[in-house]
Amino acid sequence: MTNLIRAFSASLVLAACFSSARAQLPSATVQDIGSVPAGLHLLHAHADGSANILTIDPAQTLRIIQDAATPSKVQTASDLYFAEIKRSVLGLPSSSTLLRRSTALIGKLWHSSYTISYNGIPVVDRKASLLIGALSGKPMMIETNLPRTEPNAIEPTLSSQSASSSMRDYAEKNFTVSAELNTPAQLIYTVAGESGQLRLAYEGLVKDLSGPHLWRMRIDANTGEMLDAHDIYEYIGGHDEPLASTSGTLSALIHPQSSYDTLVSVFMPNESIIVNGQTTTTDSLGRWSLSGVTSPYTISSTFLGPFDRAIRKDGVNGRLALTASGATPIDLLWSDANSNPAERDAYYHVGIAREYVRHLDPNLTNLDARLTVNVNLNQICNAYYDPTTVSVNFFKAGGQCTNTGEIADVVFHEFGHRVIDSRYTQHGGLNIVDGSLGEGFADLVSAFMRDDPRIGIGFFQKGSILRTCDNTRKWPKDLNPDIHISGEIISGAIWDLRKLIGHDTAEHLFHMMGYLNPDGIGNMAPGPMLDAFTSVLSAIIATDDDDNNLTNGTPHLAQILKAFNLHNIGLSAFVSISVDQIPDQDSLVAGYSVTANVKYGGKVGALDANSVMVHYSIDGGKIFETALLATQGGNVFTGLIPKVRPGNIVQYYVSAKTNYADAGEGVSSTAMFLVGFRRISLDDAEQDRGWSLSQPSDNATTGLWTRDIPFGTYVVLPDFVQQDTDHSPNGSYCYLTGNANKAIASRDIGYDDVDNGSTTLTTPLLDLSTYANPVIKYWYYYRNDAGSNPGIPKWTTMISGDGGASWKTIQNTNEIAPGWTAYVVPVSSYVVPSDKIQLRFIATDNVGAIVEAGIDDLEVLEGPKSEFRSVTSNAPASSAILGSLHPNPISKGASASIPFSLGKSEHVVIVVKDLLGRIVATPVDQYLHTGSYDFPYPVATLPAGTYWVQMMTAEETKFSRFVVTR
Repeated sequence: MTNLIRAFSASLVLAACFSSARAQLPSATVQDIGSVPAGLHLLHAHADGSANILTIDPAQTLRIIQDAATPSKVQTASDLYFAEIKRSVLGLPSSSTLLRRSTALIGKLWHSSYTISYNGIPVVDRKASLLIGALSGKPMMIETNLPRTEPNAIEPTLSSQSASSSMRDYAEKNFTVSAELNTPAQLIYTVAGESGQLRLAYEGLVKDLSGPHLWRMRIDANTGEMLDAHDIYEYIGGHDEPLASTSGTLSALIHPQSSYDTLVSVFMPNESIIVNGQTTTTDSLGRWSLSGVTSPYTISSTFLGPFDRAIRKDGVNGRLALTASGATPIDLLWSDANSNPAERDAYYHVGIAREYVRHLDPNLTNLDARLTVNVNLNQICNAYYDPTTVSVNFFKAGGQCTNTGEIADVVFHEFGHRVIDSRYTQHGGLNIVDGSLGEGFADLVSAFMRDDPRIGIGFFQKGSILRTCDNTRKWPKDLNPDIHISGEIISGAIWDLRKLIGHDTAEHLFHMMGYLNPDGIGNMAPGPMLDAFTSVLSAIIATDDDDNNLTNGTPHLAQILKAFNLHNIGLSAFVSISVDQIPDQDSLVAGYSVTANVKYGGKVGALDANSVMVHYSIDGGKIFETALLATQGGNVFTGLIPKVRPGNIVQYYVSAKTNYADAGEGVSSTAMFLVGFRRISLDDAEQDRGWSLSQPSDNATTGLWTRDIPFGTYVVLPDFVQQDTDHSPNGSYCYLTGNANKAIASRDIGYDDVDNGSTTLTTPLLDLSTYANPVIKYWYYYRNDAGSNPGIPKWTTMISGDGGASWKTIQNTNEIAPGWTAYVVPVSSYVVPSDKIQLRFIATDNVGAIVEAGIDDLEVLEGPKSEFRSVTSNAPASSAILGSLHPNPISKGASASIPFSLGKSEHVVIVVKDLLGRIVATPVDQYLHTGSYDFPYPVATLPAGTYWVQMMTAEETKFSRFVVTR
């Protein structure tokens, strides 16, 4: 599970005089400051919504580095700080070595970046960073996703040569290409899956000899298992007469936006001009000059300059060449007569993109390394950036797609990858890991440069686009395996910020926050993606801060929160809520007690204790009522769900907000309980009662259903992927997809998980024919949030009322149930109760994720017969009618009555609620015959305000509203 650690404290607290894990630290002046009154609080927020609070002991004597105003002193302070908290707070193994990559002053913040290694072998894609206020000298933020486990091995059993050969063979077999190793395989440690298992592996680059692919491969250094194969190309181009000098201009005919535009003449900046073997470079206006040449002279140019080089892949590179004499200015022009349009367009647009970014960010010197611009590659409908060769690559026209080197915003997008790569590597030493962030950021570089959110204008035809930053995509519903689509979530949030605070301010915040290296771990599951998106939110807030004090907000905090919340990214991501399971209720009671543990670990603001509410529904989640929960001190909140009639299935969840508007709302997972049902039967899986473990259509090769005592798999306890126990209080068996290897005590989360297809578990026939209101309740767990393509495989449950001849879907979801979770099926909502009822549970993986599932404690229960109608029932509707309380409005203290009528005799409950959903009265709760009624209801005790009347019968619920005046 991803660990996102964020820290706050009142001063820069450091232990005195010890060695960092990297090397002997420089000496430093320290001053005893005694104990830290409030301690140093950190939140470990996990992808499943759980969280742990850690606190450095307030009684511990700590020390502070004085006058940390130079890079060397900040480096010393940072090293001491991380050495102090390495074990006690970060939980890193003592065998690990922290390596400081860089320390730099960014605006008003000092930023130090660290990586980790074991035995001199680096852990890839993991880092930690510390922000120290340059104005205050105080630590403002810690972010880390460093693994907290010991590595699985120290020495490899495979050789580098064997690993390299395996990588090449894998590419040729799985991608059907001719491949060669681009770099030798090197030993690394990598974190396998989302949970954090640290595995010794080899990493190498394998190149496709026939196409634009370069795979970064990682294989287990002991088993040879392929852990990751990722395409790192980032897709979307005679007589000598002395003269004092000669000069001129260089222009080109280019398409301003795409090949659908009319060619226009522009000056070409930063391009080399060669005169009699001497080289000069055009300035930003395309002007050039050279002294000390003789006439006559030869002048030539290619698409080459100090920063860029264009190469045409389908023919001879463009070339200007002429002979001149005298001192007359020479104006040179690139045209179709001497070059290809893609050469001119891509070279020009790359050049102006660099000028744009360097004007915004003069310190980004990494961007000045020469970039290769390859155009007219013999493929269509795409473009990509290659960080290994520092090149942008554009495809030819074809297949209804325009030449991508001739589309300005596509060139800006691919150059945007170069910008992000340069900024991340210039400070921190590591390139961005999360592909969705990379694509979203590249889109934004292009969009801010043009102040136009559209990307890929004219890609397919005139006026067409690929996507836009001006969008409404939200986490998690719009997450997609296509990182370009998921990237629209973050580009949309930042473009909405541009609409709120203006182009220039938003542009500055976007570009400068890149130096703080916001990132994810490249896992597409909802939890890790939220971590990635909120890391961007945190970086923008920190960049926006103007006084090194996040507790008092930042100049544009309200607009930042509003923009990100539009895409479901907000401070609510730092709200963690766990709710106690409410047991099934056997009788009607006054209400049902709710207990929730609510924590907030954000960098700004605090939890709004008056916002914690329970939401409950008795109609399958169509309408949710609410009730406030009250604080009991600390993180505990309690309250009541009002009583409901027997025979109801109650769904409920808890929500909470921060004290900032537009910061979003944190919610718990939804749970459920039954009211007034009696158990008919229970199958606790302790015996085999005739379940089917497969179907002829199944094609999974591992992780097949079995009945066994589970042997759990995990990386970090207590986060079990396959559960370690069954659900039954007095049992040990359950149904599960495969089982771990108890003989060798393997806890590998990938051992015998579902792979290469589907596996199906089916119940025996259940006779429900004599029950008018049967429900089936079972407990299950489901995980799909690790492996190569996490979050994609779906869990499916189905029901049949005819012995398997036909099936209806109950669940078809990729949402995880990380521990044993109750699920209730109201049978009559899907099929007519019969003696041939069956349930079917299907786990599937065709994409390389880690998929595990389990089923236990399947119950059949019956509710009161009058509460539900069969799906084929011909019984008449109740035709209940609720009128308005009258008079309405009514003065406080006056008498009123509630009119209603019933189309048949039945039990009726009428309650009065305030606007917060609290029941303030129950005028009616009894069995009544067909007819019309006018129940008196005194409002003498009600304060002035608006109230709801809710009438509930067996089939329906009615509402009316009334107002009490003073």
